[in-house]
Amino acid sequence: MPLLMAELKLAHNSIDFSGTRIGRSSTAPALPLCVTKNMVGVDESIEVTPDILLTALKGDPRDRVTREPGTPREHAVIELAQMWGDVADCVYHQNTFRLCDIDNRALAVEAGSIFIRQSDTIAAQPPATYAAQPGEIQALQSVRGRVLAAMQNQVQNGVLIAADFPSSFAPPAVRKMLNETETLHNACATNK
Repeated sequence: MPLLMAELKLAHNSIDFSGTRIGRSSTAPALPLCVTKNMVGVDESIEVTPDILLTALKGDPRDRVTREPGTPREHAVIELAQMWGDVADCVYHQNTFRLCDIDNRALAVEAGSIFIRQSDTIAAQPPATYAAQPGEIQALQSVRGRVLAAMQNQVQNGVLIAADFPSSFAPPAVRKMLNETETLHNACATNK
């Protein structure tokens, strides 16, 4: 994700958010905590860095092999969404100070947006479309609610702001949340 510069003063409370806001998700300090070999299905004996694992997650789900032998190929879409949900959930459970790091912030924006988009796409289809097992779609929606609530909390605290989410990248649910959420202060400015 390219570096984005955001100089934003919110009219209603004059909180200053100037400077570099978003870094690179591939160098996020939280990446090794939130994207693991086990999660992606890579054997522990294989030497691979977290940034390569992140790149593997970004692949086309139609090119993926399912985790369980005999599972229909369409199920890979759900498995990929589950993995992104795990990443987003992990990133948004980092403390505020960690999310003030521009690279962790980039990972939070990317993982949250990708997961919300995938979850919403899956939920909009009949369960048979992706060979969903009983409870899988409800579990995805539960994680979606938790991630969206954590994202909203970080927006209220000024850790994330609307300018951090490129409008072409943020899914409709994230854009709606951004439009409805007031930023109350800049938690990153108070953590320095």
